[in-house]
Amino acid sequence: RGNRRLQLLSKMGTKFAKIVPGHFFHICNRAVGSEPLFLLPADYYSFLDRMGKFVIPAAELHAYCLMSNHFHLLVRVREEVKPEFFISQMNRLQSTYAKKFNFINERIGGLFMRPFKRVMIETEAHLITTFWYIHRNPLHHLITSDWESWPYSSYSHYLREEPGILTTNFFKDLLGGAEQIRQDHRLQADYFWREHRSLTLE
Repeated sequence: RGNRRLQLLSKMGTKFAKIVPGHFFHICNRAVGSEPLFLLPADYYSFLDRMGKFVIPAAELHAYCLMSNHFHLLVRVREEVKPEFFISQMNRLQSTYAKKFNFINERIGGLFMRPFKRVMIETEAHLITTFWYIHRNPLHHLITSDWESWPYSSYSHYLREEPGILTTNFFKDLLGGAEQIRQDHRLQADYFWREHRSLTLE
């Protein structure tokens, strides 16, 4: 029983990693129970606006995907911020959105799971896999086969050369530009998904 408890705690620890400034993290959270986070396009855009307000002061944003009941972010925590500040900003992102969502929908109670999941990325393979996985999330969850056109993902920003709140130069340099990013997402992501699936967050 003791060994089983240690295994569970170890597994939990990987999903609630200590925040280390200067490092990449895969962030994921979902709604409580089976409830939705986003009902209308305006909800998605409201959350995106808050990402700019709360996430960007604490981290570079390299990729995101918002789904109906959960979201994924790929961030690099800024060197100069304290871990507590990053966590506080993420909590403010969620709490301010939840407050407005509850008011509009006449809803009471918590909206997001607590705490939010985060995994520190320590290898280039893990980083690239996470980048592709986040963008292809609508396909992974069988929402649509046309994942490239999903409007609430950062993928199109890389192809349109419109970074917005994103930091895009890092992955463009790493993978060889926008067209190579497109090809890699289409041709190589399936292989990396098979090889590195255990590294992803749900």
